[in-house]
Amino acid sequence: HRDLHSFPTRRSSDLIKTALIGTGFMGKTHAEGIRRLGNVDIAAVASITEQMARDFADANGIPHATGDYKQILADKEIEAVHVVTPNVLHYPVAKAALEAGKNVLCEKPLTVSVDEAKDLVATAEKHGLANCVEHNLRYYPVVQQIRRMVEHGELGEILIVQDRKSTRLNSSH
Repeated sequence: HRDLHSFPTRRSSDLIKTALIGTGFMGKTHAEGIRRLGNVDIAAVASITEQMARDFADANGIPHATGDYKQILADKEIEAVHVVTPNVLHYPVAKAALEAGKNVLCEKPLTVSVDEAKDLVATAEKHGLANCVEHNLRYYPVVQQIRRMVEHGELGEILIVQDRKSTRLNSSH
């Protein structure tokens, strides 16, 4: 596997041009997170229809919108894509992006099978690209606190962990 230091260096003033592929809840979440980085520009967004992409782009100040993610993959200016589609589409979209020379940040899960995940890893290595999975909770303070508690044996032997996520639904949907 490649060390992070083996990727090309860039000037800190250079903006990374990225695109979102997917406009659902996680698309919105990624757009908000990207905006906070300061060194990444969302240049384009793709959705399942041109209108959905345009609505998302207009709401988020993104200049280019398309109903065909392959248009984004053909754009030489785009260096990286965020794959925030339904899980079953993660593999084909990420695979196409890697083959098009794009670095990929994929929402979890990376794929729905181990074989697909192994193929993405091999494809990224073959092309010298980043193929990353979003683990947004990893550095939350409460998660780090629990991690420290486990490391110090404060919780005893952990036999099972159950996680439940609750999300408020928009009443208009």
